[in-house]
Amino acid sequence: MTNLATLQNYVKEIENLHSGTDQSPVWLANVRSQATNSLLDLGFPTSRRGNEEWKYTNISPIVNQKFNFLNSKLDYDLDQIKNSTSWLSNAYNLVVINGHFIPEISDEIPTNANISIESLASAIQSDDPLISTFRQLDEQGQCKLQTFPLISSEGLAEWAGEYVDSILQEKYKGRCWVISSEHIEAEKNSAIYYPQENPDRIDFETLVEINKEILSGDLPL
Repeated sequence: MTNLATLQNYVKEIENLHSGTDQSPVWLANVRSQATNSLLDLGFPTSRRGNEEWKYTNISPIVNQKFNFLNSKLDYDLDQIKNSTSWLSNAYNLVVINGHFIPEISDEIPTNANISIESLASAIQSDDPLISTFRQLDEQGQCKLQTFPLISSEGLAEWAGEYVDSILQEKYKGRCWVISSEHIEAEKNSAIYYPQENPDRIDFETLVEINKEILSGDLPL
């Protein structure tokens, strides 16, 4: 059984992290809230008999350790960083601390180095060199542009499953629903998604909003 105090500490840290200056969209705040509530209700996975997915996984070192979220203000010691790792003289050294790129102490990258560092939102927007052309055709009514936030067999199966389920639920007032959605890309690459069995499912409307936030660059990543 997970220590209740440990769970409550995580919940408190999450609330403090997203309080006050948090400008996250409503849908994202709702997803975080649902995840937090699930953590309180279910606790951490245990290696008890019958829980096959975690049967041989001991996560006690994590459960018994108190973790705190990183403060938004990063404190670092350049000399300590250089002494604790291999600072190469014949390469570009890029410093990332707890997921934050620190350009102030990273090597300056020449414009002809063919290296770019950007947010995930920006990378998604610029991933397809023809995206601007497709958007223009879409605006002119020459094509219908559809983008997806989850590009994988698993992601496409989830997207299709939630999309069809949302239509059925609305049309038949909850009397019909999707049991499973299967996406097959190749013989060795496929996925099956079960909407009703996913405790962390994100409904289709939320997936659409996530996609919009990613493409507009407004999603805080």
